[in-house]
Amino acid sequence: MLSTSVAITGPTSVGSSQYTANLYFSNSTRAKFLNISDIVRDSTGNEYEVVTWVAYPTDFSSGGSVTLLAITSDVLPVVDGGYNSTCYTPNQKSVTPVVQTKGTIGSIALYSGQNYEYSMSASWDNSANAALAEVGDIISDNVGHVYRITYLDATKFSTTFRVTEVDKTATAPTAGVASLFRPTSNKSMSQCVGLSTTAMLTLFNRDSFIVDDYTVENGKIASNLDIDSGETEEVDRIAMSTGYAVKWQYVVVNGDNSRTGTINASWVNNQVVAEAVESQDVGDTSGITLSVAADGTDVVLSASVATAENGGIDDWKVVARRELVV
Repeated sequence: MLSTSVAITGPTSVGSSQYTANLYFSNSTRAKFLNISDIVRDSTGNEYEVVTWVAYPTDFSSGGSVTLLAITSDVLPVVDGGYNSTCYTPNQKSVTPVVQTKGTIGSIALYSGQNYEYSMSASWDNSANAALAEVGDIISDNVGHVYRITYLDATKFSTTFRVTEVDKTATAPTAGVASLFRPTSNKSMSQCVGLSTTAMLTLFNRDSFIVDDYTVENGKIASNLDIDSGETEEVDRIAMSTGYAVKWQYVVVNGDNSRTGTINASWVNNQVVAEAVESQDVGDTSGITLSVAADGTDVVLSASVATAENGGIDDWKVVARRELVV
């Protein structure tokens, strides 16, 4: 979560309604909470979405370069040395999360494979804030995997504690930089701080994680991150009994090749129909196709890669966010 006044210097157009500028945070303690999709409003009211930045946001108290996408008007952000501009997270200008701090994951051990549960240790930059943590709070590791705290004793993080993986892919937490946070009512951010750009592929669309129950079917992020030539593999599976229709927002990626799109599917009496809308390719993604079919009483989203003889290549990644109509 972020809401603080900023100064803006050196705005420059880089084309496609995007601009680079230097931001200076008046509240240096908030700089580290800068996130992709946060909003910068200049002193005249023009708004821009944060696309990316150079260096670490923690350093932005003394100035940092960001890339901004114009929202309200495609004009250069206004230079402002008096901190009359604002940077904030949408819909959450005056709401401060109870728990939110960056830290480091240490030891990791499988506790219960059946429950996707791990025993682990961690230290947090803001120990006073971390002391407020409770069972149900969230930890995100440095590659974007999300875990919910299931056991935490009275000493909090002085000893090992336990977490369960939200997406249940049997993926252990990754040691290193991590975020501890408690979801708020804002559904447009994950509140993860200090994560690498790589984590954004796994997070894909941050609002999917800010829900009342992290195990619900709606809003789930599904992925298959290793599909090779000649293979057809499952990306997501939904029981027909959970709803009447679904929309997947997806991205396929392989090196410099990527494509985004949406797939709408509906079903009745175990019959499934689907329709896809795709973006233009970045590079060439013709070698991978997505399809939807019934498998008994389930609906399955699959990805197929062409054989090597037909130009197919290995190591495709597919990430999809589902929205159910229930």
